[in-house]
Amino acid sequence: MILQETAQHIVDQTMDTIPYNINIMDEEGIIIASGKSERIGSFHERAYRVIKTGLTIETSQQEIENQGNIEPGISLPILFNARIIGSVGITGHPDEVRVFGELVKKTVELMLQQSILKDRLHFELFNKIQFLQEVLTGESPLSEELFAERSRQFRLSIEGNLLLVTARVADAFTQTVKKETYSTMSGSSFGNLIQPMRFANFGIHPSDINICFIGSYLTFMISLKDAKHQKNRRVHYRIAEILYEELTEKDFIRGAVCYSGICTKREQIPREYKRNIDLQRFSELHPSGKVVSMETHILDFIVSSIEADVGESLVASYCDGINQDEEYSLQLEDTLKSYYQHDMNITNTSKALFIHRNTLHFRLERIHILCGLNPKKFEDSVKLYLIQKYVALRTDTKS
Repeated sequence: MILQETAQHIVDQTMDTIPYNINIMDEEGIIIASGKSERIGSFHERAYRVIKTGLTIETSQQEIENQGNIEPGISLPILFNARIIGSVGITGHPDEVRVFGELVKKTVELMLQQSILKDRLHFELFNKIQFLQEVLTGESPLSEELFAERSRQFRLSIEGNLLLVTARVADAFTQTVKKETYSTMSGSSFGNLIQPMRFANFGIHPSDINICFIGSYLTFMISLKDAKHQKNRRVHYRIAEILYEELTEKDFIRGAVCYSGICTKREQIPREYKRNIDLQRFSELHPSGKVVSMETHILDFIVSSIEADVGESLVASYCDGINQDEEYSLQLEDTLKSYYQHDMNITNTSKALFIHRNTLHFRLERIHILCGLNPKKFEDSVKLYLIQKYVALRTDTKS
């Protein structure tokens, strides 16, 4: 089947070089494209005979004289994959247009093949994009067998040990990044997006990297085939760090990049992808570096999952205790915060606060007396730390 839009484009292009009207007819002999728009939609008897016989037919001078409604010219069959799918006609005296006949036929067939191939590539790209999006979001209805078959069909490495790295694209570069992503997915090189050879030391081939764009989030799905890298989190961090360097160099992204745990099963992919998105949003509110993972913010996620009434109860007991010392409550809170920032090291905390060690011991003991929790004991210290985290998260959320 020849699409009318495609056929008309071919007619327009061909008539730019040939000074004669050209018609293209479909399998039923109906004119679907012409240099004379008024002829589109009409039946072309000579073309119909060409399609049925496969022969080139010229209109003789006698036929022109006997039938006034016939225009002189030549009609030739259009072949695609050794099958007649229509006809092309050149209007004019046969002696004048005969020399162009085979040339026009070959030109039309070649342009038609290119157009059909382009349409197929676009269709395949659309299906590939949709498939990857469904894989990430968990909306793919395919069975394991069909999933594996579709992966092979699109030449995707998304089985085995998969690392997901997600970044938020800067608004100003959304269209640029989307264009580069789709270009890569259609089989082109990574172009201006990233330099895949930087991952060669980890046994990662360009074909092991797949990219998916959903909303404002760009996700790299990286297949780790080298066993020694599959469970090495330092390697995973470095891979994410390289992507951060590549993307920020061009200002393509904003904020940090987030990397997942390793997905060894298909059903793990959407879960890890959702965690990456949650991490991305969380890191925007609470920046903590250029590369983040669940390990980076695990305490924050634990704290944020505390029920509001429980959290407020804990905060109330802590604040009520600290606030008993009206004059030094803020000083005690800052002391405790610095104490944790310096890994509960008395010497380093004292230096940071410009106070004597004994003064720090006194303040920590004062917190113990007021709150009933001893910062020098592990379990009590964990409780105090989580309470401080909860207060900080609640304050950031409200602001």
